[in-house]
Amino acid sequence: MNKIVVGAVTAVVVGVGAAAGWYFIGKESGPGVAGVSGAPPLDCANIKTDVDATLAALPPELKATYSGLECSGSKLSFAELRFGVLGAGAVEEGAVKMTGVVVDGGFAANAKKVFNPASYVAGQAPSAERLPIASRITATKVNIGPETGGGISFENFEIADLSARQFAKAPPATLADLGTSGPAEVADLLQAFGFSSIGFKSIAGGPPPAEGQTATPVVSIASVVLSAFDGQRLGGFDLTGLTGKPDSGSGSFGLGSLSLKGLGVGDLAAIFTSAAATGMANADAMQAKALLAISAESASLKDFSVVGFQAATDEIKIASITLDQFKALSFSQLAIDGLSGHVSEIGYDFKLAHLALKGVDVGVMLQDVAAGTATEPDFAKLRVDGYDLSDLSFGPKDGEKVTLASIVATSSDYVDGIATKGTGKLTGFAMPISIIPEEYRGPFTDLGYPTIKLEMTTDYSFDPKALSLDVKDVTLKLIDGGALSLKLNLGNFDMKAIQASSQSMEPPAALFAAKVVAATLAYTDDSLVSRVLKLIAKEQATTPEALLEQAKAMLKMQADTAPGPVTKAFIHGLEGFVTGQKSLTISVAPSKPLSFDDIGNKFENPEDAAAALKLTAVGK
Repeated sequence: MNKIVVGAVTAVVVGVGAAAGWYFIGKESGPGVAGVSGAPPLDCANIKTDVDATLAALPPELKATYSGLECSGSKLSFAELRFGVLGAGAVEEGAVKMTGVVVDGGFAANAKKVFNPASYVAGQAPSAERLPIASRITATKVNIGPETGGGISFENFEIADLSARQFAKAPPATLADLGTSGPAEVADLLQAFGFSSIGFKSIAGGPPPAEGQTATPVVSIASVVLSAFDGQRLGGFDLTGLTGKPDSGSGSFGLGSLSLKGLGVGDLAAIFTSAAATGMANADAMQAKALLAISAESASLKDFSVVGFQAATDEIKIASITLDQFKALSFSQLAIDGLSGHVSEIGYDFKLAHLALKGVDVGVMLQDVAAGTATEPDFAKLRVDGYDLSDLSFGPKDGEKVTLASIVATSSDYVDGIATKGTGKLTGFAMPISIIPEEYRGPFTDLGYPTIKLEMTTDYSFDPKALSLDVKDVTLKLIDGGALSLKLNLGNFDMKAIQASSQSMEPPAALFAAKVVAATLAYTDDSLVSRVLKLIAKEQATTPEALLEQAKAMLKMQADTAPGPVTKAFIHGLEGFVTGQKSLTISVAPSKPLSFDDIGNKFENPEDAAAALKLTAVGK
């Protein structure tokens, strides 16, 4: 048993020969892919004849040539192997040129069984047995593109433990036939192969050069490695050192690394074949099924940057993006760290230290589309269990910026797609008034707020059986100003009906039918009242004390003319706040829950409405 450790993945190779296999036992896992060994010796005496016959059987649009053919045991090598792609008039439009090619441990008979159309017997189902093709295929350099330059090139190409099964249909006789293949045929072709690894390095690509000029690569990649593929699952995909620039203009982009572990695509060929067999005309349903078949244990992106695409100073940088336990368009967590940049059009910098989305399920929105019973996603079913954001800022490059210390929110205990519990907390929001256009700053300056600072908390629960909503807390606090809090209990609150009316853009009849069980609105002052009084007094050329006396007189007059004892007591409560300027609490607690329609109908008689609601006010 041989143990190999690559990053966070530990692979164990068990057995020898055709029985060998890869088994991943680390943090990420992948499919068990059989090793390829024990290939029979090649017929080196007749190898040139066999190679010529094989290349002659290729589609007519391919012109194959080679040089430096050598054969020894089960190893076949070429100094150069080239496949020209012919277009109209047999004019070459491009080519694949490989140098230093070595095929080690090849199974020629198996390759013919898979790739030779003559091996597919009419009326007989293709073999589903996965056959060893080659132990290892390597090339020191590969060029794909026209001879004049451009296209893609890479070095140190290597495939290990290549295997394949027969395709669902015989290989097409021409490249033109291959171009007419549908989604099912393309998916089947890709899923017919398996390997323990594919790797290549020093990848470079770009457009063909202008006449008389030399091709200049616009994209380069240090290395790409794919591991443990069995046709439906890929143990890993790792890309490092991506850099590039646009074909024309300025700017550049880069990526330190991209890594996928435990990637699965399901049986895409079966999905597309089923769609065709059942006459599924709805392409959206087929696409939704294919998307829901994708899974990955983890994915990570590091050191991403885009610079100067529209203007030289434009910039976006991301230190890392990670995705965990992705399946059917849902994932346990998506985290973005170290986002920063500059937008020259408005002259703003922005920064975000951390953002995490937890327990996200987007796929649930597409279930009805995949089933063919809907044509649009059901956005009401979107699920996000939690948000966690920290250290956000944006504003002028050389000026004060809007900042947000953190947002933490949770949703849980889902019933029929509805979160029955939720909390939220916002802290450290600060907006300097210098960021507001000067003509709108006046009120904030007069109130003595060079910076607006806010905090907020929320907490609710919902009982889907009793149709009751309990808003335990919604509090908005202005630092050095005051805090406003709401508590609310509603009955007959049909959340699904309200969501449905919102999606269909219809009046929310279900909301009007909801019943008020109890509600409390409370304000606690911390200098905001005195600031407002000073501002109004200045505008009216009077004093804050005079304004208070006017308010008291007005409330006394309203109390004296109140239509009944409930409204009179309510006004006295308001008087208490005007006198004390500390806090005001307004509450309703009807003996019998009242719908919003009922409350609206009672407003013609204020005393009746206040009595029915048991309206009270306590001011200090």
